[in-house]
Amino acid sequence: MTVWNKPVMTQIDILKWPVLLCSLFASILAYAKATIVTLPELIEESQVVVYGHMDVAQGSSSIPSAARLQFKAVQVLKGGPSIRDEVVPLCNRHPNTEWPDLSQLTGDAVLFLLQSGDCFNLSHNYRSVVRVHGDRAITGEVKGQPEEQALDRFLERVRQLAAKK
Repeated sequence: MTVWNKPVMTQIDILKWPVLLCSLFASILAYAKATIVTLPELIEESQVVVYGHMDVAQGSSSIPSAARLQFKAVQVLKGGPSIRDEVVPLCNRHPNTEWPDLSQLTGDAVLFLLQSGDCFNLSHNYRSVVRVHGDRAITGEVKGQPEEQALDRFLERVRQLAAKK
């Protein structure tokens, strides 16, 4: 006859589970909160805010994702003196999945940026890229903003908030 050895949970082991679960949930919530940002926070954290598109010369698929990219600024909404000749050199740093590969960016967008040496990085992961479709800014990734809104209204709001800083 075989006797199965079953581990016996002590009172201490039972008490550890809630602590472990609470720790796990707290770390998940802290990470999620770190990725949430409002428009005023995004503008405050950014040295430069530009509206435009990737330079056509950079559109080749042979460009490595870590290479420097050029963003053609149609409008500089914040940090004008940092931008020369309406071209913004992008570092394209994406250390994890929260940071998009900017070499894949197509179409118009509003970028929220921080200078890093002689190029610019996104200031706050993927939420630093507001895509534009026609005359609509897709703003749903920014806390407190509608899913989409009129581009002109969004650009004016960014200008107003940047002027307050």
